[in-house]
Amino acid sequence: MTNIEAIKALTEIKTYVSAVSLDAVDYAVKVLQNLENAGIKNPADESEIKGAAK
Repeated sequence: MTNIEAIKALTEIKTYVSAVSLDAVDYAVKVLQNLENAGIKNPADESEIKGAAK
């Protein structure tokens, strides 16, 4: 799954989460957007994260 796919899915479920969980979903979306902007397209791929840290 890529950041874009995860952001889309999280945005879609925002309608269904409780008010308590909404901040966490918003935070996750912001983190994924920042990773995407930093050029990390698939943060679950360890090799991509290690490559970005260099």
